[in-house]
Amino acid sequence: MSLFEKNLEFFKNKENSIYEKVVNFTTENSTLIFEGDTAVNLRMGNVNLYGKNEKDYVDSQMEDFLKNPLRLHFTNPSHCNLSPISIGMLQKLRDRFLIEHKAEFSTFPVTDTGFLYLLGIGLGQIVVRLLDEELASNYFLFEPVVEIFAQSMHKMDWEQIYENAENKGINLILIVGETPLQSVLRVEAHIRKIGNTFIDGSYFVAHYSSWEIEEIYGYLMDRLKSFNYSTGFYEDELVMMRNSYENFKNHTFRFIKNGKYLRQEYPVLIVGSGPSLEYDIDIVKDLQDRAIVVSCGTTINVLLKNGIVPDFQVEIENVEDVYKFNKKISEKYDLSKVVLVATNTVHPKVTGLFGETWYYARGALSSTRVFMEPNADLEGTTPLSANPAIASMAVLGFRNMYLFGVDCGRYVGASHHHKDSIYHELGMEEQDFDPAYGIRVPGNFGGKVETTAVLDMSRWVISSIRKKFGIHMYNSSHGARIDGAIPMAADAIEMESDAGRKALVIKTLRDQLKTYNAGEFIADLDFDKFLEQFTEFGEGFDECLSSLVGKYSSFSEIDSKIEEFWNTNFDKYKCVFAMIGGSFASMIRLAAFYGCRISDEKARFEYIQIFLEAYQEQVLWMVDQSRGLFEDMVNGETVRSFKSYPLPTDEDYVEPDTIGIVEA
Repeated sequence: MSLFEKNLEFFKNKENSIYEKVVNFTTENSTLIFEGDTAVNLRMGNVNLYGKNEKDYVDSQMEDFLKNPLRLHFTNPSHCNLSPISIGMLQKLRDRFLIEHKAEFSTFPVTDTGFLYLLGIGLGQIVVRLLDEELASNYFLFEPVVEIFAQSMHKMDWEQIYENAENKGINLILIVGETPLQSVLRVEAHIRKIGNTFIDGSYFVAHYSSWEIEEIYGYLMDRLKSFNYSTGFYEDELVMMRNSYENFKNHTFRFIKNGKYLRQEYPVLIVGSGPSLEYDIDIVKDLQDRAIVVSCGTTINVLLKNGIVPDFQVEIENVEDVYKFNKKISEKYDLSKVVLVATNTVHPKVTGLFGETWYYARGALSSTRVFMEPNADLEGTTPLSANPAIASMAVLGFRNMYLFGVDCGRYVGASHHHKDSIYHELGMEEQDFDPAYGIRVPGNFGGKVETTAVLDMSRWVISSIRKKFGIHMYNSSHGARIDGAIPMAADAIEMESDAGRKALVIKTLRDQLKTYNAGEFIADLDFDKFLEQFTEFGEGFDECLSSLVGKYSSFSEIDSKIEEFWNTNFDKYKCVFAMIGGSFASMIRLAAFYGCRISDEKARFEYIQIFLEAYQEQVLWMVDQSRGLFEDMVNGETVRSFKSYPLPTDEDYVEPDTIGIVEA
């Protein structure tokens, strides 16, 4: 059996999708170049893959890489989803360790790096060399050209490569013959599965140059920093649980569940408050009688001010500001004919401002896990209000959507929102919004626009929902391009829908949604059972942490053991983890940001012991606060207002990004 045949058999059993790609590959534009019995280069058409032989090329590349590796670099721990509870832990680490110890911190992590991305495999020797260095626990190996990978199978023993990686504790993820976007989506799916605690300091190696390699690298740089921010924190979950309970207990509403509804061909206008809406507001006004008009967040002020009454007002946030904004609007305009479509975590006072309310559930929130039946949540409802607007209309059966002011970015010099946005009325200026317009993406009508991590995430989610539901989507926004949405100038829209049908369409939707009277939605929930989980959790958690004290000097080992506790006890303490899970995980990542930069192993060991003590204190405080909330629910009382974990005073507090970070 030849080496190629041996590799085929290996992939047939190990990675069948790669096997299928190789055996079905027919085009042959490449030829191996040999010196004796050794393949040293690959002729691709009229050029060689390597300017010299593979060994010399790899030797030179590795020498350059090890001298100056390209790494993902977070300069401070803001990506760790800082909140009062996690900053409180950081303050304890500062007081108990960082002030007293003179440990040196490296700019990059010196241990526990999670990921290495090899862009291009070539003939494969670069893989062997990188494995020898043991730089990360997960190696992503991209080879976008199937033919190149097939040729590597004539030279490299891939079964041996995998065995070598396994012996070193390295997980190989091989991605062959995928488009750049598909490749990066595979990366994201994998990181979702194993967690993003150790994304900081990830390595990048571009083995050779091609447009596919450049596209993959571009996608990774655009998306990894935003994708790998920690999400969800305890204080927010506390608010969302309280809001949901109050909404279900005190209001009559309909609920948009994830299910099958009648298909609707009637057009929908999704209207955001991006600055480009100024160009098209008159078009929206002309079309409003022939389409469902959906207002996203603060857009409602813009629409009403310009004589447009939306059919639906979509809200995503849980803060009291949403009530204040809409209260101010309700004092000027009649909202009785507007249907509020809001997450059930919306502030309880918002519901009373509108004619009726339809709630939807967002995935992964504590309130969704506790109050909902499985799979009741809607996909694609984050991070901005345009996302649940599109997701809810898609679930309700609409398949023709037109986007206005859903900019997901801006051309240089543009304002943050439409001139009639309530933000301007409240005196909020550019500096009050996310200043990090550092990501450049294609514009909807050509050129490039600047966007932020959150706006960019929003457009990717919109694209995903469009594809999932097969939506015919037309984008008139003068902002970032949304994949799959057809750019269309607003004045080019031709709409033949019957104005008289709109009321019937909304009635059809209303008739498909069950009405829940106050208290009915949660009448059968066993709050005593939930309360028991918080009462019992402490003992199991204490036992877990006690087993870690004095035994480990790396955060990867600590993270693995705590993850094992999570997985083993998830069903038993499902309600607890739903409440504290975001901060429970992000505090480990926050501590690791500093701990993995401590060069001295003895100092790092001491730091970990202090972390375990502070971590236990913070977790048990969250559990105690949550227990009080569920005691109120058991007693059928209005949920008490909890104070957030107290921040250090101005005199004591030190910003997280200024605590002792120096180059070792």
